[in-house]
Amino acid sequence: MNSVITGYNISEIPLLVKSLLKKGVDFISLSYYGRAHNHYDDALFPSLTDYVTLRRKLYEALNGYRLTEMEDGGLVVGNASKEALLLLKPVNYAINALQGTIKMEGGFRCGGFRSALSILPDGKVIFCDRIVWAGSEFVIGSLRSNRLIDIWNSPKASELCFPPREKFIRTICYKCGKFYECQKIGFCYVLSYAAYGYYFGPRPGCPFIKSQVRLL
Repeated sequence: MNSVITGYNISEIPLLVKSLLKKGVDFISLSYYGRAHNHYDDALFPSLTDYVTLRRKLYEALNGYRLTEMEDGGLVVGNASKEALLLLKPVNYAINALQGTIKMEGGFRCGGFRSALSILPDGKVIFCDRIVWAGSEFVIGSLRSNRLIDIWNSPKASELCFPPREKFIRTICYKCGKFYECQKIGFCYVLSYAAYGYYFGPRPGCPFIKSQVRLL
């Protein structure tokens, strides 16, 4: 089960988790609310204090359970007869992001056509499953007419993985001395569009942006 944490329901999440465990649910994922494709409501963003309080109350609510923390941010919750997996990584990520402890360098890696790809039901292969609404610019090919290996190694895939500086001509990235460092780790087209309304540009958290936009 996945529950999205918002400013409205965050105080009820510990009770929800405890109730689900009692009902025998063995997989619980907690996702933070975020800005996406310009569809968002600022009132739904929890505060840093809200998230810190949530993490503390989750552990309080799980008092009496056997808890095993995983390296990937998961928490195995067990009793005498059953174990469940509670994914706390999004909560910890939100806290770190709001505290400003997540750095641009090394804190983000784009997996689009580096370690993953997405295939739509009609056979189209797209750069990222979170950018399905973006149109043909991020459609790399189709399995109806091409082999997957050829799509993976195609010039279009390479250009989206390592976009040329000219794509960013109207943004601060165009003349930035760190451009190739960002190109190496990958640009997040989803976050750039969600924050600033264009795909080829800086992502939130860039130290050269004067006014930051909250994403979560």
